[in-house]
Amino acid sequence: MHTVTQTHSRQRGFTLIEAIIYVALAGGIFASVLAVTFPLFTGSEHLSARITTDTEVAFISRKVTWMLSDVQTVSSPPQAATSSILTTVANDGSTRSLRHSSTTLEFRENGAPFEPLVAGRVDIENFTVFHAPPSAGGEPRYIEIQFDANGEHIGPFRHYLHQ
Repeated sequence: MHTVTQTHSRQRGFTLIEAIIYVALAGGIFASVLAVTFPLFTGSEHLSARITTDTEVAFISRKVTWMLSDVQTVSSPPQAATSSILTTVANDGSTRSLRHSSTTLEFRENGAPFEPLVAGRVDIENFTVFHAPPSAGGEPRYIEIQFDANGEHIGPFRHYLHQ
């Protein structure tokens, strides 16, 4: 006689419990990776904003230095006064103006229309120009500029006028 033996083969695959454990492990690993990389992304954004602000502030400073490098007269503000506009007349007779408008600075030369000086990625507020007269102690006249760039106070910067 033949004996028939039946072998029960077990199905291969994951049980429900195993699947839940694997999903939980994968979720934990994903959460760990996200917890590590998220500060890197936000730190990168903060660093990028800081670099943009510093670059724009340096550009504004160079523009003011250029405006005052060959100045013959300062039309605005008058001596001992503060203004949100700096207007100079250069030795070659050209007129240059820098003014605060809303959240940006605008520049014009020789009566042309005002154009934005910076790219608009930085908000400029509280822009003030002070025209200091010569002091009794012999300090020459100077222009002092200060402003806020993206909420950070910048200045005061002084540029002495030798006339």
